[in-house]
Amino acid sequence: MADGTMNFQAAPTREEAEQLADRVMGWAKADEVMVEISATSISQAEFARNELSYLEGETEILLDLGVSVGGKRMRLATHDLTEAHLAQLVEEAQDLASSRNIVGEGDMIPAPAPVEMPEGMYFDSTAQAAAPEAHGKAVLDVVEMSRNSDFVTAGTLIRETGSNLVRSTSGYGGFSRYSYAEFSMSARTRTDGTGAGWAWAGNEDAARVDVNDVASRAMDLAARTEDAVAVEPGRYTVILEPEATAQILREIMMRFTSFIQAEAAETAGNVFSRPGGGTRVGEQMTDPRVQVLYDPYDPLMPFSPIDRNTMMERTHWLRDGMLETMAYTPAYAREHDLPITPNPRRLRMDFDDVELTREEMIGNTRRGILVTRFSSLGLVDSETLLLSGVTRDGTFLIENGRISRPIRNMRFLESPFYLLNKIESAGASVRSQRDLVTPRLLVNDFEFTALSDAI
Repeated sequence: MADGTMNFQAAPTREEAEQLADRVMGWAKADEVMVEISATSISQAEFARNELSYLEGETEILLDLGVSVGGKRMRLATHDLTEAHLAQLVEEAQDLASSRNIVGEGDMIPAPAPVEMPEGMYFDSTAQAAAPEAHGKAVLDVVEMSRNSDFVTAGTLIRETGSNLVRSTSGYGGFSRYSYAEFSMSARTRTDGTGAGWAWAGNEDAARVDVNDVASRAMDLAARTEDAVAVEPGRYTVILEPEATAQILREIMMRFTSFIQAEAAETAGNVFSRPGGGTRVGEQMTDPRVQVLYDPYDPLMPFSPIDRNTMMERTHWLRDGMLETMAYTPAYAREHDLPITPNPRRLRMDFDDVELTREEMIGNTRRGILVTRFSSLGLVDSETLLLSGVTRDGTFLIENGRISRPIRNMRFLESPFYLLNKIESAGASVRSQRDLVTPRLLVNDFEFTALSDAI
């Protein structure tokens, strides 16, 4: 930063971000001002049909400005960090806020609160692995492995670092750094294409994302699913791998319920809507051993507790199977005298019982189906959250306590809340998606409705 300009070519340091935020706040004449500066550096590589198709790295810096003038609020954002543009942004935000007719209730900015960032959010190893040479070599090694194999593969490798600063006139805010690495790969047998596999790994520490191990697991699944046989659709005991459980949990708490927003349940209607009005908070929804929560200090998935509207704390959404709370916006919280509760951007599911290994679950199953993951998930009925989807990339028949053969993929019709009331046992909770921690589940009476042509 020189000669008054604030146009960065790389992510700002904490000191530079604080100086920039203070400069912007110093220009503002509004009653309340909040500045958020987020910087993200992403290295991404993609390959398909055993050929590298994309290798790119970029850094994005965004400044978000919120102001309140006489209770009238406005929020604007920009990627242009030149001094002239930011000064204009401040004036524009204040003018737009002043011209509004709507006056917000209460303060725009939360009261200051002490904050301690969770451990394990940032690793230098990820920043080093994201360097162009290291990142390119990692994915090219997998491409070369694929070319020398009996498989056609496709995958994506992402390594990311970032920072976030929140500064405000109330003193609320803080600074955080994060890192994340993720690799996923699908493989199909080269001969006739009937075998298909998929594998994934993700962690804040790139050293814990073994690219070659993911590739080997995907290829192994593809080899073992060749010449799959058809079985009769119907109700089966099912073992859902953690990644399949994560897909189901995402539909419950994020995609089809507007991130479990109370307002959506009351106005649009969904599985969390109480007949006659209101929400189902306080009602038993699942097996009492099911827990669904988020916690910024979760060692398996740490994240910054700083939110624009409130400090995020450990929050139970389902406690002992009961819906304990929903997401409450500041306006909804004030109207109903409830605490502001941010959307569940991260979720963890636990099952309070003896944790069984995959082998133990298979050994306990007389006849059932092992599901690696799903695809084509769709909503059939919002009131029950009835879903339809197709098994993919590794579906196996279990007979007499062992995997007997690969089977053709099948379409299912099931509500997650039916499923979560039919759990026989579960494994340890593990990282299963970037924003989800879930266990492997052994579920009774899972309904498959038809065979699928999907491979």
